[in-house]
Amino acid sequence: MQTCRACGNVQYYPRGVCAACWSAEVEWTPSRGRGRVYTFTVTHRTQARGFRDELPYVLAWIELDEGVQVMSNIVGVDAAKVTIGCR
Repeated sequence: MQTCRACGNVQYYPRGVCAACWSAEVEWTPSRGRGRVYTFTVTHRTQARGFRDELPYVLAWIELDEGVQVMSNIVGVDAAKVTIGCR
């Protein structure tokens, strides 16, 4: 994600300027990688070779603790136990 050095705004997707103050002083900052599930889907079948061994897998829209939203897969959790709002 990006953080604006001028106003402190955090943003994702990447842009050349801050979406809040239009400053060009944006820099990449790492996320802690924690947040809440906003919405998700569980995939039980796929023809994609790279994902066949991972079934079922969860694709989720996640609101990170830093305030930005990203799409990611959820790993290390039983797919049947994922719910909207879970951490």
